[in-house]
Amino acid sequence: MKPRNEPSPDLLSRLPGALRQYLSGGARKVTVADHDWTITVEAPTGGLAASLPPGAVLIAANGLGDHLFLAPSGASKQLEFVVRIYWHEGPEIDVVADDLRAILFPGSPVPTERPPVMYHDGVTPVCVGDEVCVRGWFRRLQGRVDYVPGQSPKDNEMEFNGLSWVGIKVVGHAHRGHLVDPRTARLDRRVEFVRRAAGSEAK
Repeated sequence: MKPRNEPSPDLLSRLPGALRQYLSGGARKVTVADHDWTITVEAPTGGLAASLPPGAVLIAANGLGDHLFLAPSGASKQLEFVVRIYWHEGPEIDVVADDLRAILFPGSPVPTERPPVMYHDGVTPVCVGDEVCVRGWFRRLQGRVDYVPGQSPKDNEMEFNGLSWVGIKVVGHAHRGHLVDPRTARLDRRVEFVRRAAGSEAK
């Protein structure tokens, strides 16, 4: 028998990884909209189910009849990161956070939710720790990737106005940001992948 308030395997598989991580650490409390909420993952039933979008999953309750929930994206069963609140008085539904991780890990920068960044070949993903070769006007410089949008905690100097940059540290030179093509999510051909750091993998 599964423990009380432990989500079923089907619900658990649909949860964003950040919430599964939070649950695995044993945490069960969050503070949202001046209320304390207990994390309780379950499918809505009865009149509550009829009031929420199809496929929605409850993720927390405040003990007063109000619930935090996640809804699926389009026809997919996978749940979005947007957190909504169901106020039983009304009833009324509001968005309380555009990113679930801001509620689970307040005050800590989190990676942007976005497609993986790729090298120019469109096949090899860029990972933090990659050794790369950066072609300049007169020579090639060896460097190491130290910032990747979507993997690294968001840095507002590396991601803004819809644009993003991969950070590369070259020994003896200033840190460089290399623009990610916003249409293709690729770096330009001047940045060449050399080798992957041990234990590193695409997210």
